Amino acid sequence: MKKNKYLSILFGVGVLVGVFSWFIWGNPQSNNNDNKVVQTTETTDKKDDTKTTENVKKSDQIEKEPSQNHLWTVEKAQALQSFIGEWQVEMNQIYTSYTPDNPLNYYGYLTPKISAVGSDTMTPALNDSPINVEWSDTGDKPDVYNLVAVYSDYEQSYPNVKHLYYFVIKDGQALVLHTSQNQGNENNWLYFTETENIDLKNGFKTIVGQ
Repeated sequence: MKKNKYLSILFGVGVLVGVFSWFIWGNPQSNNNDNKVVQTTETTDKKDDTKTTENVKKSDQIEKEPSQNHLWTVEKAQALQSFIGEWQVEMNQIYTSYTPDNPLNYYGYLTPKISAVGSDTMTPALNDSPINVEWSDTGDKPDVYNLVAVYSDYEQSYPNVKHLYYFVIKDGQALVLHTSQNQGNENNWLYFTETENIDLKNGFKTIVGQ
């Protein structure tokens, strides 16, 4: 009887110890599941952050690409201005830049502005053929001579011969057109030829190709 009583007491103590341990340490399976939930959440957050970063990068690329694809930009216009500043010193001449907002009255011909064949103003001609010249901020217009810059020494007190330069882009090709014409003609054309100044020609091509 005493042995049975002792066995019963030991059994009871063992049960109590087991129950107490379960409450203290918890269910191992439950802890593992909690860890899995936390790990899954962290992984998902990292993926979402990656997607967000990728979307921002793509958005930045979309915003930057258009300006990078233009043949002519504000930066290139500034580069040309700096180049002309150095080139005119070598030529012992002084050139001024003209735009549609600040055009030049070249012997009665207002330039630059949009000028098309058959217009009521003098029509630009290259190699004895009229050409369609249009002012452009990008140089991207197809099938026309994109006029991106105009420089002239017309307003200087020297020399007797005045120079007018058209910096144009035609189907991706950079050209510098020159005229010293000082009077009208029966065709009402302003005759240009491609400049023979190698430094000016190559300088403009280099800037356009940047």
